[in-house]
Order: sequence, then C-alpha cells, then structure tokens
Amino acid sequence: MKRFLSIVLALAAVAALSGCRISKVKPATPQTGAYNEGVSSASKTGLTGGTALEDSKASTVVADDAAAKAKLASEFGPDAKDLGGHNANLGEGDRSILQPVYFGFDKSAIDGAERAKVEAAATYLKANPAAKVVLEGHCDWRGTAEYNLGLGDRRGGNVKTFLLSLGVEDARITTKSLGAQMATANAAAEATTKDRRVDFAVIK
Repeated sequence: MKRFLSIVLALAAVAALSGCRISKVKPATPQTGAYNEGVSSASKTGLTGGTALEDSKASTVVADDAAAKAKLASEFGPDAKDLGGHNANLGEGDRSILQPVYFGFDKSAIDGAERAKVEAAATYLKANPAAKVVLEGHCDWRGTAEYNLGLGDRRGGNVKTFLLSLGVEDARITTKSLGAQMATANAAAEATTKDRRVDFAVIK
C-alpha cells in the first residue's frame, strides 16, 4: 500500500513539474526610431536637417558671389562680367611691353621660372623712370567670384613685393584684381594656364 502511494505521489509531482515550463523570452519588437527603415540617412547619423544645412551653405556662397559681383561692377563698370567677360574695363596701360607672370593652379607664389619676368620688368621700370605699372591679377574660371578676386589680389601683391625688393618705387606700382573676368569659361585644364597670371599694364 505504501509502495502504491509512493508511485501515485511521484506521478503527481511529474505532472506538476510539466505544467511549470519556462517560457522563452521573445525578442523585443524593434521600435521605430533613428536606425530603422524609412528614416533618412541624416537622422541615422544624427544630422537631422542636413539638407537645410547644405542649403544654408549654398546660400552663403550665392551671397558671397553677389557681393563680389557688386564689387566688380563698382570698380570696373556695370558691364564687367566674372566668367568669360571679355568686355571688362581693363583701364589704360600697354600690356604688350612686358611678359605676364603665370601661376600654378590656386597658387599665388611666383615660380622660379617666372621670376625672371619680374626682374625684366624691374629693369624696364628703372630704365624708364617716368613709367608706372598696374599689376592686374587674373584667375581661371574655377572658383567663386569672391575667392578669385582675393586670389588675383594676392598674385598681384606678390609681384609688387618682388618689384619693391628689386628697387622699384612703391608710388609707381598699383595692383588690381580682375578675378576671373577675362577667363575662358569652362576651359579645359591645359587652356586655363594662360588665365592664371599677372599682367603688367605700363602707363607712360
């Protein structure tokens, strides 16, 4: 009898244990958020509103160009153009007497091979004490109007500094940046080498 009761109790215990199964933990359902489908790449990287940021930068460039073009018009007349504007008002001066100084892309330093041209210009000006010179800085068509005006100014300024070191009087030298006014728009790389220059406009 005791053996029978033991068997019954054992069977009852097994049945109770089978009813207490451990339930599997279901994976959490992904919540909609920054890393799910349908969310922009900007949000995934935390750069929400990226398009607005790009538009802001673009607006700044447009504003810079507008200011630069206004400066061109005020200095060189209302018909002055930025790219390929071959009707720009260059002013007086003979540009055929001295050879232009050419520059590398986005460079304002005078290369060794071009230094001889500045030295020749200094020799000419010393031999013609009544002559003055306007150094006209030019750029190729690439870049904004504002940037090219600054680059042309730096190129002319470096040529002036070299002339001063060679003994030419400051009062006889004027610099003027024309940026990309005289550049050929959309010219191929090899054709732009002649646009990156400083012209010597000699005034007698």
